[in-house]
Amino acid sequence: MFLAWAVSITLVVLGVRAVYWSAELDGKEQWLSNLLANIGPTLVLAAPLSLLAFLLDRAVKSANSQLRRLSLSLEELQSESGEHMDRTFGKEKNLFESIQTGLSFESLAESLKMATSRGYISSHGIRVPFIWGQNHVRFQYEKAGFLRRAGVSMSVERDNGEQISHLIWKRNRNVREFFEYMNKRMERGGHIPSDFDAAAPFKALSELLVFTAECKHNHRSSAIEGSPVLGGIDDWIFVDRGLLPKDNYYCIGWERLEELDWLKQIEGKQWDSRESFPMAHHIAQEWYPRLEGIRAPKPGVPSRTM
Repeated sequence: MFLAWAVSITLVVLGVRAVYWSAELDGKEQWLSNLLANIGPTLVLAAPLSLLAFLLDRAVKSANSQLRRLSLSLEELQSESGEHMDRTFGKEKNLFESIQTGLSFESLAESLKMATSRGYISSHGIRVPFIWGQNHVRFQYEKAGFLRRAGVSMSVERDNGEQISHLIWKRNRNVREFFEYMNKRMERGGHIPSDFDAAAPFKALSELLVFTAECKHNHRSSAIEGSPVLGGIDDWIFVDRGLLPKDNYYCIGWERLEELDWLKQIEGKQWDSRESFPMAHHIAQEWYPRLEGIRAPKPGVPSRTM
């Protein structure tokens, strides 16, 4: 900075001196006098320009230095963010898998609580097959309230969402006690076949939650995006926008279920999920009229209720 000021002052001094010499030579050496008269103001004007050029160069170098530091900071931040996302996904995956590997009230309740709070599943819960090909169970976390413990609501439903039975799992029941309670409730209504696997709905829930977490963290390519998952069956997922397969970005909007011959349309696709589409399509047709909050109601049209 000192050098820049020294150069600027020197230019001003030389410029003033040139003008002074020009005045002294006036009438003697006309060409030299005119030359000095032109050089003098030029040197004077060059002084601030020289200082300005130095200041601009210094500012550019400072800005480039800050940009390099910012770039390094962003790379570090992205790296830390990526590591944080990986850790978050790992925790979610382990928790969701624990429903299957170590089922307990805690593993189930914490999984549903986390999935709901992060918008992975609908506020109405998430539905999976209860008895394959017959009924479904909608799991929903119930927060603790005044004189009420937190619990897990399990609504056993038909394809169309009609409730068959409503079960509540509280913290004071272990797995064996809850299975006994569930079997008694369902056998009473004649809704459980002799080969019923009580663990099957929980396995299906675990797998669907893990799949959803993988999609949300971009470990799978899927059209789920920001949509909450309402439920699933085999290779198909129900979201707030419609029905979509697990293996690609195709989506059949709820309002378009009756527009085409979808069975024929999907039959021609080269997807693994096409084999299970007839069941998923049938359930979508049955279930949609009872779903609440699937889309914003149009003016003058009452919202759908469950």
